[in-house]
Amino acid sequence: MKRALRILKITGANFVILLSGLVIVELIFGGWFQKKNKIRFLNLVQDKEVVYYSDLYSDSLIEITYKRDKFGFRGQHIFNKPNTIDILTLGGSTTDQRFITEGQTWQDNLEELFLKLNKKVRIANAGVDGQSTVGHIKDFEIWFPSVPGLKPRILLFYIGINDVARIVGEVTYDDLNDNNLVMRIKENSVFYNLFRTIKGINSAQKENLRNIRINFPEVRYTKSGIAAPELFELFSIQLKDFENRLKKLIDYSARLGAEPVFITQPCLTFKWNEQGELIGVADTSYFGKLLYNGVDYYTLLTLLNHSIEKVAGNNYLVIDLTSERIWREVDFYDFIHNTPKGSEKIANEIFKRLNPKFR
Repeated sequence: MKRALRILKITGANFVILLSGLVIVELIFGGWFQKKNKIRFLNLVQDKEVVYYSDLYSDSLIEITYKRDKFGFRGQHIFNKPNTIDILTLGGSTTDQRFITEGQTWQDNLEELFLKLNKKVRIANAGVDGQSTVGHIKDFEIWFPSVPGLKPRILLFYIGINDVARIVGEVTYDDLNDNNLVMRIKENSVFYNLFRTIKGINSAQKENLRNIRINFPEVRYTKSGIAAPELFELFSIQLKDFENRLKKLIDYSARLGAEPVFITQPCLTFKWNEQGELIGVADTSYFGKLLYNGVDYYTLLTLLNHSIEKVAGNNYLVIDLTSERIWREVDFYDFIHNTPKGSEKIANEIFKRLNPKFR
């Protein structure tokens, strides 16, 4: 009996020591006391230049330079000068473009198109890998208030693919009420942030959102979807949360004194063949227990784009790139991420619609 009590006391003491250590680590490395610490929880890269080599869209390794200023923005002419930003672009990895070197992102190309008309329009890249509209809302609440002099004229939201992934990946929607205790813990806890990062990596791999080179000639396409009607019904129900987040982004844009512009995203999970028929990747994925393929994915993304049009289309510019039939395999190195040629094409399409806003 005495031996059992002794073991129990030792176990209890070790547990208290471990718990105390975890609390100390949480208080030191979490964001509980300083608001600026919370910026780390958005997975931003700040004040860093990285040079690496990649063959994602080349037969040989090419050098890529990736730079972020001390405020977390990417852009050649706005570096550490947030007060000069005219257009701020928000999105996930297809906005960030980690594997496109400086000077070749779609933001860089868009800026160059304005310069050719003697229009000095400065563009900043605030894309963050893996961010959906949930993350963009947090940008306004945590990131942008910490940037001095940030007053862009236009906010470009390049969105869609990551929000589809949130829904079909069965990710629980965050409660965006700042008075909610659970939300406060999520915002400040270093351990939750570590868990979220690992979970995000796993989700990206599951949803094929990681950066890998696709050998497109080997991809099998089909003309027929396989999804049951209930999949689209369930997806449509989930879209109500997405629409509420869009409204919040519009409200936050107004508070910043900026005009929101929404851009729907292209991808090669589906495309149109030479006969003008829609075809999609034949490989299947799951929405819960419901199967879908590339043709069905086109329907899902189109439903989400309709939500963007419904919420924003009457009052703000919506640039539809999803349904454009101009995208080719040379524009992508995987199903969603663009090559430099694709980034140039994106810039051209955006410029056609955005140019009249700058006289």
